[in-house]
Amino acid sequence: ILMTFFFFFLKLPLRFQRLGHLVALMALLCGDPQEKVAEEAAEGIHSLLHITLRLKCKALLKAARS
Repeated sequence: ILMTFFFFFLKLPLRFQRLGHLVALMALLCGDPQEKVAEEAAEGIHSLLHITLRLKCKALLKAARS
């Protein structure tokens, strides 16, 4: 219920809403009884975090150069 509250009232940009949805889905899959599914979900979350941090660093560098 709390997540629904934040989803509707924060009005984040669409790309962040999609990213949040993917992370939430993969977090649920991390608890999957099939070990391979859980491992792949954890790797997916790691990859999304890596991509997000890389994009943030690029944006900060670009802003610093301006």
